[in-house]
Amino acid sequence: MNVIELIRMIKDRPAMYIGKHSIFCLQAFIYGWHFRNINEDVQIQILNDFSQWINDSFFNSSKLTCNWCEFLYKMSVNDESKALDQFFILFGQFLTEKADNKRINIP
Repeated sequence: MNVIELIRMIKDRPAMYIGKHSIFCLQAFIYGWHFRNINEDVQIQILNDFSQWINDSFFNSSKLTCNWCEFLYKMSVNDESKALDQFFILFGQFLTEKADNKRINIP
């Protein structure tokens, strides 16, 4: 399983996987899942690309100042729950855009 497949599973039932409806719980779960076996190819780099995409799309900054979780938290006026909802929306848009540009393969 790669990180995109994991995120799709979590989106369907976030409470089952991350407990609290929080962007920070999602981040902790994803990174914990990744670090269980860092040698496995799980396409975790996609989250760094997502951070850059958010930065470019919403903050017009050439220098990355924080990660995807922090960006979404700020965009949601410091509301963890709204940030999680935004994550699923924006991550979907990001994947669609990247697939349209043929930069990634989406399982």
